[in-house]
Amino acid sequence: MTKKILVPSGIGDFSWTWSKLVTTDDKFDIDYVGGTPDRMMAYLGILPKERIVKFKSNPNYTTKWDEKHMLAGYPRQGHPEIVNIKAYGELNGIERKFIECNSLLEAGGKLETWLSDEIPGIDYHYKINGTVKNCRRNNYFIVNFSSYGTKKAWGYYDVKDSVEIVKFIIDRTGFIPMFIGGYYDDYTIDICNEIVKEDLPAINLVGKTPNLIEVVALLQQSQFYFGACSGLMAIANVLYTPAIVYYPPFDVPPGRKLSGTWHDPEVLHLGLFWEGKDKDKPILDRAFTRITKEAKN
Repeated sequence: MTKKILVPSGIGDFSWTWSKLVTTDDKFDIDYVGGTPDRMMAYLGILPKERIVKFKSNPNYTTKWDEKHMLAGYPRQGHPEIVNIKAYGELNGIERKFIECNSLLEAGGKLETWLSDEIPGIDYHYKINGTVKNCRRNNYFIVNFSSYGTKKAWGYYDVKDSVEIVKFIIDRTGFIPMFIGGYYDDYTIDICNEIVKEDLPAINLVGKTPNLIEVVALLQQSQFYFGACSGLMAIANVLYTPAIVYYPPFDVPPGRKLSGTWHDPEVLHLGLFWEGKDKDKPILDRAFTRITKEAKN
């Protein structure tokens, strides 16, 4: 059966949802709403075409937080109301219905509990196009810290502090940072530029991977992902790639409660909260020890 749904346009938001939906026998006709559509279009394009029969942006609807800090779908002026579903069985019928689990996770829930009575399990490592067969981890790590807009909202470190942490990782591991993201990730670009100014090795691919096919291959062959909580982080988990992730340091969505709620517990995932670079370094050091040990095995 093909089910028609509206979903949030964030890659991470839908990746977590897809980890559950993909375990069903249904196919999906998807409209995505809210946010910027270009990266979401690219993401949906790398999911199996036999499961997602159609996808497009729907400008008639948007998303926003409700009074309970839950993300919900809303019609723009003059368009029919939509249903925000709470159970998978509510997807029966031809009308568009809004479905997401991000709010539940950010409130401290678990992916395992989301629609758990009606969906058979979780596939943390669902099939995506662009993967490399028989790949090995190479001598680089992926970096993405999003934009100055996210920096302002989440209380990021200044660029110089983030640069210091990236330099610490280079010195500790000997790996080369590879910066990726959308063309709008100006904060990430500035960190990369500062690294280059100091004559340290770095690769700048920010804004240069619009199809995400390249990102899938790069993440799959990297030592780990380092940066902000993002859709790229979610894709890293799908590809069994370890992740060291900075989450928003507050308790309302999107916040620190998301850390540890959604990813495969067998894949290293370290959550940090912008609490001081000197506090972060020993935590990072322990993570590198585990990453190095697992890479040898």
